[in-house]
Amino acid sequence: MRQPYRLESITLRDVGVFENTHFDFPPIKSAEADAEKAEIHIFTGPNGCGKSTLLYALAAVFDEAKWGTCL
Repeated sequence: MRQPYRLESITLRDVGVFENTHFDFPPIKSAEADAEKAEIHIFTGPNGCGKSTLLYALAAVFDEAKWGTCL
C-alpha cells in the first residue's frame, strides 16, 4: 500500500559527512499506471561516504513518534 505522502527531495546540512547536500527524487510519471509498483532508489558508494547517514535522515523524516501526524 502506498503512503499518502511522497518525499520529493531532502537537503542535509552539517549532518555526518554532508556539509550542504541536496537529493532530488524524480517524480512518478503516472500515478495511476504505477499505483501497484514500489519506488526503488539505490544508494551506492565506498565506506564512509554517508549512505547510512542518508538512510537515517530519511527515517527521521517519517518517524511519526518524533513528528506526530503533522506531515
